Amino acid sequence: MTGCSSGAGGSATASSGASQAETPVAQESESAPSSVAEKSDGSIGEPTQAGIGVSETEQNTQPDETVGTAEETVTPDSEQPEESTREEQNEPDEPEEPEVPDTTPPVFKEYRSHLVYIGDTVSYRSGVILTDDSGEEPVLTIDSSQVNLKEAGEYPLTYTATDAAGNSATCEVTVVVREREEVTQEMLDARADEIMEKVLGDAPRDMEALETLFKWTKKNIHYVNYFEQNDDISAAWEGLVYERGDCYVYACASKELLTRAGFKNDMIRTARHYWNLVDLGEGWYHYDTCPRKDKPYFFMWGDNELMEYSKANGNSHDYDHTKWPDVVP
Repeated sequence: MTGCSSGAGGSATASSGASQAETPVAQESESAPSSVAEKSDGSIGEPTQAGIGVSETEQNTQPDETVGTAEETVTPDSEQPEESTREEQNEPDEPEEPEVPDTTPPVFKEYRSHLVYIGDTVSYRSGVILTDDSGEEPVLTIDSSQVNLKEAGEYPLTYTATDAAGNSATCEVTVVVREREEVTQEMLDARADEIMEKVLGDAPRDMEALETLFKWTKKNIHYVNYFEQNDDISAAWEGLVYERGDCYVYACASKELLTRAGFKNDMIRTARHYWNLVDLGEGWYHYDTCPRKDKPYFFMWGDNELMEYSKANGNSHDYDHTKWPDVVP
């Protein structure tokens, strides 16, 4: 079994400007006539009693001395703050944007099951690629407590990815433990002929027979992404006997069936994908039995059609055209 699963408040700050002190107002008196105080910006202020709240510069005293109440001091124009600055100081601060909590778990971008032969070692971290919306690398923990590498069988392996915010995602894959087999070409041919007899019998090897093999491969081999891509015979055996594997297994199994059925074929190998080419006498066409999520039917596709699909799907089938036969456009 293979699969994955996943397991606001704000604050605003406001500030107020300095309060304006009230200017003492003298009682009207015939003996103390009122005078008009001139503000620093040249405007006329409220009448005040002489000597109260008026700078001594206006009374012909020393220019650097000021007189006023404890709450109010009048300063020369050169020391007054700019009007715009004064207005900015009196304006409340913009409210802070509320911090949005991170609730998105990491994503297992790539992962795979593992095939291990008794006596061999295995790297469970191999093939695991994680992403997280924070941009930081999540912490990966691996639970292999149920795996027994000394006994043949299939065992669950659980991955858990946790990000800095504590969000986590889990993914379970399968570890297949087997006795090592020495598979020969003769053994593989015998298995392919057995399938051929059952699926095609004595039917002519034409387009219909070719599509019958294509459908059999897609239906009977189940996708798992754990096979090491280094031995065509073992990979074809995995597909035709155990009926499961990755794109490399699908391509190797198809190659064996096509060859035993007498169809002219080749195999494209890239760092990302493996598939086949077939020529029925009218030129080479693409033949890819490996399943994909959008379920395309890659049976006898011309090159233009496949390259258009590849471009729309992350360059899934890009390849060096100089290394393989020219495919029908």
